[in-house]
Amino acid sequence: MSATDQADGIVLPNHIIHLEDEPTHLLVLVHGILASTSDWTYAQAELKRRLGRKSLIYASSCNAYIKTFAGIDGAGKRLADEVMLVVKRTESLKKISFIAHSLGGLIARYAVAVLFTPNVSNAANTKPGCSSNKGLIAGLEPINFITLATPHLGVRGNKQFPILLGVPILEKLAAPMAASLTGKTGRQLFLTDGKPNVPPLLLRMASDCEEMKFISSLGAFKSRSVYANASYDYLVGWRTSSIRRDSELPKPPKQSLDGYKHVVNVEYCPPITSDAPRFPPEAAKAKEAAQNEHNATLQYHEIMEEEMIRGLQQIGWMKVDVSFHSALWPFFAHNNIHVKNEWFHNAGAGVISHVADSIKQQEKLCRLNPAFVVSSLFDSIHTCPVDFREGDHRQATSSFVADILLHRYVDATKKPYPPNDLREDMRREYGVSMSYRKALLVKQKALTKLYGSDEDSYQLLPSMCYMLEQKNPDRHDGILYAVDKVFPNVEHGHCTEHIARNIRGKFKGPKEDLAWKFRKACRAATEFEREEYLQMLDEQDSRIRSYLWDIGESKWSRCKSGPFRYSIMTSNAAESMNNVSNSAREYPVSKLVDFIRERMQKWFHERHERALSTTTILTQNLESELITLQRDAFKMKLLRLALVCHVLISSHRTPDGNH
Repeated sequence: MSATDQADGIVLPNHIIHLEDEPTHLLVLVHGILASTSDWTYAQAELKRRLGRKSLIYASSCNAYIKTFAGIDGAGKRLADEVMLVVKRTESLKKISFIAHSLGGLIARYAVAVLFTPNVSNAANTKPGCSSNKGLIAGLEPINFITLATPHLGVRGNKQFPILLGVPILEKLAAPMAASLTGKTGRQLFLTDGKPNVPPLLLRMASDCEEMKFISSLGAFKSRSVYANASYDYLVGWRTSSIRRDSELPKPPKQSLDGYKHVVNVEYCPPITSDAPRFPPEAAKAKEAAQNEHNATLQYHEIMEEEMIRGLQQIGWMKVDVSFHSALWPFFAHNNIHVKNEWFHNAGAGVISHVADSIKQQEKLCRLNPAFVVSSLFDSIHTCPVDFREGDHRQATSSFVADILLHRYVDATKKPYPPNDLREDMRREYGVSMSYRKALLVKQKALTKLYGSDEDSYQLLPSMCYMLEQKNPDRHDGILYAVDKVFPNVEHGHCTEHIARNIRGKFKGPKEDLAWKFRKACRAATEFEREEYLQMLDEQDSRIRSYLWDIGESKWSRCKSGPFRYSIMTSNAAESMNNVSNSAREYPVSKLVDFIRERMQKWFHERHERALSTTTILTQNLESELITLQRDAFKMKLLRLALVCHVLISSHRTPDGNH
């Protein structure tokens, strides 16, 4: 047996034929336009490493390079034949998934419709051990359908084909140029394929039509995910790759999800019940105009896009937004998202990791047995509420509204979002009336989601109080500990007014007399002068000196203090903090403490930055004056007249001969 087998131009590795590890899950990788299996070199190796031996990672090779120009339908049929060949030669397979990039996503959608078997019980090609209540794909249980930067709504204009840069002349020429350069595939992407009265292929692929069950085949998968570049993808726009209207596009966060670099947002969109997409007469007229006059495509594309979105939203999608704004080469976003080249496009490694982990999580869910199975109904009359029977809930629950409006409660420094404002916003933005009671419940649930419940907070209160007691045994020691810990290199003094009050209350003698003598001792510039006032205090109560020495000379005596600045007064910090944290007091204690800590850090940082950037006329003038005084001081002499008496003499003589 040769290393590889070939059939109809399809290369099958020999490990598919000789089963050593008995894979049960087939994962098909489908490349995009003008590409080949080499696009998946990194992703194939990474998925194989993460998913293990039970997964067979197979990169499709039947539509390499210019074969992608022959049309999405032709490429889809070739892919379906290739998948069937792999399945027949690997008897252990029981599940199947698809990962497709760019145009490959549309090819894969067509292929799964070809491979779809809706009636499981009568399916002749069903493999043993494969079961699905919604149908099979190639006789296997469908698990994951994942697309990366795929133009599900086609391409047109700068919103979906950003390389046109919104230039009108380029947008007008894009459709005819696409037909010339990329053949049938280009016409299908620009929705101008077929006769004017026939719906374009992409519209037919958004519904179950006579041709094939496109939506039912997608709905058979347990999970459907679209990964979309929010920016810097100049081939496929964000809207078409994420199947959204303009009004549905969120503002992408700048911060990546933990562990998945450049993956910024994950949103599950449940199925929306609606009628199948239509191709009305006005659409046929607009299509004919678009085929003949390339500047008349706007109305036609808008009609088609809305119909395609309605059709594709009949099934649920997991929408994953990706942003390479912080990558070294963000302009390669279209190839970064699937790591086309490990050296140039490795910014997308986090996206591949997210894809692999999503597949692993879905595998775990598939292994879980249901708690119970309803095998038959005793009575055909339903007794459950209409919203359960129809899969629809007309009145939004308080939890659902809390999730929507969670961002309104994030900043505790602003005025809390009152229930009446919430009711008005829901009525104006969503057309939903809401009672005051439900609005109050929404507020409570939103705050609980953000900061935890009151019960959880109070459970943490004993441990918090214990730590406070350990670190702050009393007011005086606690302040000393905090000051020394936070500012170890800064010298601090005590408030002499508070020490004077303590002396007046603890020791004998006239209170005002004691306070006056202590203040004089504090402000003495020399030890000799300070000793004179301390002796006066000793005469009234000898214990005062010991009390002051226990505090520490450097804390109250100017002549023993390290700093060169004194009498710096500050505002009452406690009152200031009470005022700032007024709005945050509604939240649990632990979150209130976090708010105070964060606010103080912000203050220190802002004042530090402001101080470093301060340059004013006043400071410049003072510096000039100091330089002048320093220059003059070098010309002076210092003479000692007594023990503590000195005199400065200028070397400059006046006209009368004096110094």
